[in-house]
Amino acid sequence: MNRNQILLLIVIGQGLVIALLFAIRFKRESADPEDSIAVVEVAEQMQQAPSNARESTLAEALTIARAGLAEMRANMTDYRGRVVKRERIKGQLANEYEMEIKVQCRRLVEEEVVAPMRVYLKFLQPQSVAGREVIWAEDQNDGRLIAHEPGLLNVAQASLDPHGERAMEGNLYPITEIGLVNLVVQLIARGENDLEESQVRVTLAEGQTIGDRECQQIRIELIQPHDELNFQYAEIFIDSERQIPLRYAAYGWPEDAATGDHDGPPELLEEYTYYDIQTNVGLTDADFDPNNEAYDFPAFRINL
Repeated sequence: MNRNQILLLIVIGQGLVIALLFAIRFKRESADPEDSIAVVEVAEQMQQAPSNARESTLAEALTIARAGLAEMRANMTDYRGRVVKRERIKGQLANEYEMEIKVQCRRLVEEEVVAPMRVYLKFLQPQSVAGREVIWAEDQNDGRLIAHEPGLLNVAQASLDPHGERAMEGNLYPITEIGLVNLVVQLIARGENDLEESQVRVTLAEGQTIGDRECQQIRIELIQPHDELNFQYAEIFIDSERQIPLRYAAYGWPEDAATGDHDGPPELLEEYTYYDIQTNVGLTDADFDPNNEAYDFPAFRINL
């Protein structure tokens, strides 16, 4: 066996080990309820509508959302901050994750992409994944995401299909759908396509807070279970000054709702809360480059 063949076997062996490590890590995350940063306690405190809430309409809520979307598309080029998420996946409430986030917004001029969407994530909590970094850019790496594990598992960067099984393990949505703009787009689509005024009760409340930001809360409550929507009610918090969404949370019907009993406690389905958001900070190519010296991506890369 010559030297090149030996090197090839070593590389293949390393690839198999890395693939196994990623599989074990992702599987562990989806089955480890002890790893928590207690964000769900905040969500549970918001289950009652604020005392200053006023009755509104779905049409008014959609008008607010559309105005915010237009403002972001016209004036927001990028942003950075932190996001905390928790999702119920296959009936199980998964771990809470806190991540540093950088996003370059996708921008169009006359339907031509002049700035592609790009995302950088660094996991801060829980401790088991703190230090993991992920980069996805629609114009790089054939649309695949690049990720590496923290600590002793940081032996290579993995190139993954963002919609594939490994990348989706422990996630409701792919990284391609992350971010403030996508959140509003999805909320508007749900409201326009799946709901009618007679099916919902909508309230608005001013003077709510997320972190240190004053927000307007929009609460949409289904009067009866809906064939296309699994939530009982959802809450959206819009930054009052900047018109960007800082929190979305959805709660499901009680387990016995199918029998007509809707009085049980709702279940948290998903929540995303954005903190310390700074907009138009001038992110550059380096912010989405695995070779950035401020990041911890190893040089060796493997496709998984």
